[in-house]
Amino acid sequence: MSFDDAPRATIAQTPLAFVPNRGQTDPQVRFVARGSAYSAFLTSTGATLAFTNGRSVSLELVGASEAT
Repeated sequence: MSFDDAPRATIAQTPLAFVPNRGQTDPQVRFVARGSAYSAFLTSTGATLAFTNGRSVSLELVGASEAT
């Protein structure tokens, strides 16, 4: 396994447990999940997976409604 594969392997083996955002993070975030090497944020229009090494990946749900 190369260094670049390590985060992928960690995420693949880690169950995600999202909890409602009750002020733990930015108000645009509706749900958040945290692990030892990442934080995952769900908004009304997309998701972001932020790693502790400073890298992140985001996706936008085209056509998603910003309504709650």
